[in-house]
Amino acid sequence: MKAFVISFACVMGWCASAAAQATGQAWGNVTLDWLTTNRLSYEVDIEPKAQVFVHTGQTRWGDVDVTPHAEYALTSWIDVLGEVDVAYQAQSDETNSMTMMPRLGAQLHILHRLLQGAGGHGATNEKLPRRRAVVSTLLRLEHEDTFYSTDAAAKSLWQLRDRLEFAYSLNRAKTTDDGAIYVMSDGELFMPIDQPAGGGTVSEVRMRGGVGYRESFGWRYEALYIWNGERTPHTGAMAVSSHAIDVRIRREF
Repeated sequence: MKAFVISFACVMGWCASAAAQATGQAWGNVTLDWLTTNRLSYEVDIEPKAQVFVHTGQTRWGDVDVTPHAEYALTSWIDVLGEVDVAYQAQSDETNSMTMMPRLGAQLHILHRLLQGAGGHGATNEKLPRRRAVVSTLLRLEHEDTFYSTDAAAKSLWQLRDRLEFAYSLNRAKTTDDGAIYVMSDGELFMPIDQPAGGGTVSEVRMRGGVGYRESFGWRYEALYIWNGERTPHTGAMAVSSHAIDVRIRREF
């Protein structure tokens, strides 16, 4: 965790040194999660986003991502997962696009969890943290294909995404206790691996932080601030590209 904080400070300092015309965005998430067994779960995430604050010459846009997701717990500390993110974006300059991003990955739960016994359903299949603090890392391999409504060339990209996540319950023993209010944060690195120049380097950094409230097993609410930085094509420096507010609702079955 100390190394992560130091890395975050270095990235922030690096980005602050580069000029940028950062935009302001509004995000939302509605997530439906089915805990089919004590190890297998299915999820659908619906994520509308809009770029609402822009500078002169920048484009406004709105898009909707729909991501079906399947996850299987191999052990108490590792999950394997697969998902497909399908996104449609409409821009103010009338250049619309469709993007498909299949992903495969694994999530490592550093402090382990408690797996429930087989044969349950709903809440009896929930994977419970062992401690008040929850730390995990999510590694995904992603292939992105984007097609445009104009004669612009389609874009294709392979990249690795590595995200370190942290959550801490403020008023309950665990974040999965009913009535829990918790703080959460994560940092994610995006690393293209098939580019002719700079392949394997970090092209984008995303930092998020906020608060959450678990009303019950079935309902959870979160609000986060998102800071996004991208490498500029001309100088190669990392610069802030956007700020966003994300409001989330999760429904579990």
